[in-house]
Amino acid sequence: MLASEETKEIIRKHHVLTGYNRFIYFALIAIVINVVYSLWGPYKDIEAVWVLSPAGIILLSTLWIYKKGRTLLAKVISSITFNAAFILISLHIGDQGGTYLYYFPFILAYIYLFRASGKPVYTWIFTLVSLASMFICVMAAPSAPRNYIAPPEKMQEIFHMTFFIALLLTIYFFVLIYNYQEGLYHRVEELENNNRIREMRFIMEWQEKNNQQIMIEFRDNINQTLTASRLFIEKSIEEPQNQTFISRSRELTNEAIHTLAMLCVKLYPAIITDVGLLEGIKQFIGEIKKISPVLIHFTQTGPGLEKIPDNDKIAIFRIIQDYLALLLKSSNASQLNIRLKYHCPELTLSFSQDDPDFRSDSTEHLFNFAGIRNRIRYYKGSVSHHQEGEFETAKVTLPIDMHC
Repeated sequence: MLASEETKEIIRKHHVLTGYNRFIYFALIAIVINVVYSLWGPYKDIEAVWVLSPAGIILLSTLWIYKKGRTLLAKVISSITFNAAFILISLHIGDQGGTYLYYFPFILAYIYLFRASGKPVYTWIFTLVSLASMFICVMAAPSAPRNYIAPPEKMQEIFHMTFFIALLLTIYFFVLIYNYQEGLYHRVEELENNNRIREMRFIMEWQEKNNQQIMIEFRDNINQTLTASRLFIEKSIEEPQNQTFISRSRELTNEAIHTLAMLCVKLYPAIITDVGLLEGIKQFIGEIKKISPVLIHFTQTGPGLEKIPDNDKIAIFRIIQDYLALLLKSSNASQLNIRLKYHCPELTLSFSQDDPDFRSDSTEHLFNFAGIRNRIRYYKGSVSHHQEGEFETAKVTLPIDMHC
């Protein structure tokens, strides 16, 4: 059973009936039916009316107590009222009336109600008291009614009415409790998913922050040193005897600068916050084209993309970055079309490539695709795969949390 405070929070947020009000309403309906039946016909049972009427009034008052927030007090008063009424009616009408049958829906409903309070001790106390009361009803009830004269046919009618009312209430409350537990389970599952998403968000932000610090060290220290080295090499290239070696050194230095720049982008795409998401994606694809023969085509539709938060921009950039890394590493594709469509609040990314043997969600690439899936899961998005002619397309849909 969940802890009390968490259970109350779930019940408050998730509009599932706790069952108390509904149980009392149906109990009042059963009382009204019994009162009307007791006053109907030639065999009136006034004593039963005198027992049931005050019980109904007390139960009505517990609804007011429950509404005021004194839920445990309302449950205790109503359970005592039911037990007292059952015992008095059983002692009055005898075991032929079948009053003990009402204990089945009564105990079922109240075990559920007391468990909802989050303290098992209340459930055990209620169960023991109710079982003791039922024992009294069964063992102490006379074989014939007291102060009530009715033929056997009338007593049989009373028993049948009690049986069917108790049966219907038992079935109804069983279904009610089952539906409530289903709703509660789904709510708990949703809360657990939200907790995992929050943890995932914290980890991703922590990683991005660390990556940003490393990127700054690379960019401001190593990159500047390499740039200065290239400058000196270019100045020295004018000397004929050093030209061949210096030219090769310049090429290697340029390659190192390019690799370092790509590493900085991989660690933290500062370009996204500097020049914007679209320009950052285009520049990144431009750098990829310098080292890869794959023909990459990028298109974007929909206004307002640059208005989304920077964290979301980085997540979108990371998805494109990870997919490109996976594609270049694991496929023989010669062409890749990337389509970005933004219609607030939904963003769609489509990756279409012409390698029929490459599929990003296959078992072979499942580990490498995990980073993309984690980001999609955080945004409660989806990914689908389908074939478009010679192209295999992966479509990523992300709901962006912002006011449109």
